[in-house]
Amino acid sequence: MKAAFGLLLVGALFMTLSCSSSADRAAPDPDPTPAPDQATERDPGPPARLIFSSEFDDEKSIAAGGDFTTSWPLGQEWDSPANEGEVGVYVDTQGTFQPGPNPFSFKDGVLSITATPTPGMPAPHTYTSGLLCTAGKFTFTYGYVEARCKTPGGSGFWPLVWMMKDPGDGDLTWPPEIDILQCSSRLPTETYDAVLWGEKADPQKYGAFCKTGADLSADFHTYCMEWTPVKLNWFIDGKLVLTHATPAGVDVPMFLMVNLAVGDNGDWIGKPDGSTQSFQIDYLRVYDRKP
Repeated sequence: MKAAFGLLLVGALFMTLSCSSSADRAAPDPDPTPAPDQATERDPGPPARLIFSSEFDDEKSIAAGGDFTTSWPLGQEWDSPANEGEVGVYVDTQGTFQPGPNPFSFKDGVLSITATPTPGMPAPHTYTSGLLCTAGKFTFTYGYVEARCKTPGGSGFWPLVWMMKDPGDGDLTWPPEIDILQCSSRLPTETYDAVLWGEKADPQKYGAFCKTGADLSADFHTYCMEWTPVKLNWFIDGKLVLTHATPAGVDVPMFLMVNLAVGDNGDWIGKPDGSTQSFQIDYLRVYDRKP
């Protein structure tokens, strides 16, 4: 399943991409006002120096002492710092917080993070799922992130590959945040890419829905984000889908997270349909993109 570094999916040739932007902090609106087409460039590809790589060949890649923790930074459990009406909690396979089955499995060099209905938990939680986090393990400032993923099916599932500010000083502050991939499983042809900055009490946001023309839950696709002091670029299968000037304050070390959330407060993700679904990740790589 491993593609050569920087290799793009052949299927990208058949994708049509269009994006529409949103600058509010509320949950993404499924029908925002259309913006001009921004898909005018091809991805230049990763720079030469690989600074982080997880190929997810087996369970050793997420074992204790490796590149990831399997819990929220600073040990949050029931109360997710990103809680927006989610009904899932994250099983810490490296620790003692294990309210449900192991959400991680491996096959043919691919990691699956599985969200499973789990009875008997405190309300409103009805699902257990999994999360990988590099806080305290790996952070970077400016770079090129590449993830090859297959999103879940069903309805009410929220796969994410994203970044937050390093809490190395013991303070998990938010924003900034950069979302490399997020989508709603009930809208399988769309992604929503975004950057958030400013103050927690009044965060600023720029993001866009990208209509790919392909069912992202049917096959693997490559999602990339280039972060420089000047601008942020997002790519799907090598096609530029969104660009934005790098905001003030988005210039600090950040860590990576990969997780499968379940449910939200609004209509974008919606309530889960009771099914068991998986978010599959072939690899996650970061390249140096410093000036």
